[in-house]
Amino acid sequence: MTILFSGQRIALQPLGDELLELSFDSREGINKFDRQTLVELTQTLTLVEAVGPRGLLLSSRQKVFFAGGDISEFIARFSLSDNDILHQLEEFNQLLLQLSDLPCPTVSALNGAALGGGMEIALASDYRLALADIKLGFPEVSLGIIPGTGGSVRLPRLVGIDTALQWICHGTIHSAKQALSVGLIDELVATLTDDRPRSLQRLASRAKAALLELGEHPKSWQQRRTELRGAHATCSPAALAHLQSQLEQNYNDRTLTARLKAAQTMQASISLEFAEALSAESAVVAELGKSANSQALIKKFINGS
Repeated sequence: MTILFSGQRIALQPLGDELLELSFDSREGINKFDRQTLVELTQTLTLVEAVGPRGLLLSSRQKVFFAGGDISEFIARFSLSDNDILHQLEEFNQLLLQLSDLPCPTVSALNGAALGGGMEIALASDYRLALADIKLGFPEVSLGIIPGTGGSVRLPRLVGIDTALQWICHGTIHSAKQALSVGLIDELVATLTDDRPRSLQRLASRAKAALLELGEHPKSWQQRRTELRGAHATCSPAALAHLQSQLEQNYNDRTLTARLKAAQTMQASISLEFAEALSAESAVVAELGKSANSQALIKKFINGS
C-alpha cells in the first residue's frame, strides 16, 4: 500500500474505498501535541485536502491515541510575551479548524487514552469511536491552566455546559461508558482483554464502516458541524455558584484559580460565536500560563515531585 506521508509523528496512507487514514505514531512512543506534531499534521492535512478523499480516519499505532500536550514545551511557551503566546495558540487552533473544516467526514478511532490535546483532536472530528477500556479527560487544571486548543469551546457545545463544567473544572479522568452516556463518544467497541491486536483490528474495521456510512449521509455530519459552531445556552447562575463553591471547598491549592477561571470562561464563551470563544480561551490560557501558580505546577510535574 502506498504511503502518502511518513514522518516522526504521523503517517498518512490510503485505507481503500477512496478513504485515507492518518495515524499518530510518534517515534518517541508517546503521541503528544508538540511542535513536530504541529508541523507534520499541517503537512498531512494539506495532503488530505489535495487528494480529496471520501473520508478521513484518525487513529493511533501507539498504546494510547494521544496523551495531550507536550508539557516540556510549556515552560518556554509561557515565558514568551502575551502576543507570542497567543500566536502559538492560534497556530494550534487554526490546525484543528483545518481538520474540522475538511470537505469530507472525519472519524477518530480512540484507544488507550485521549487526554487534553488528544481530546481536542478527537472533538475536532465528526464522529468518535473508542475501545471500551479507554480513559478520557481534560487534566489541564492540574497544571494551573485550562484547555488551550478549543477544548473549553467544543466540549460544552457537544455535551452541554453543565457536563463540560464538571469535566474540565475538576480535571478528572473518565471511563468510556461515562463518555458515551454524555454524548462525547458516539460508539464503543468491546475490548478483548486477552487479545489486544484483535481489539484494535475490530476498532479499525468498525471505524472504517462508520466513515463510509457518514459519507453516504453528508447532511448528518454537515449539520452537526453547523450546530457545534453556533452559540449555546449558558449554565444557570445558581448552578454556576454551586460549582464555584464546590471547587473552593475541594481544591484549596494552586490549582483553584485555574478551576474557577475555567468555569467563568466557559460560562462567558458558550454564548459567543465560535471564533470569539476560541480567542477568549486563548487569552485565559496565556494569562494563567504566565502565572506563578501555573509555573510552579508545571515545574513540579516535569520534575516528577
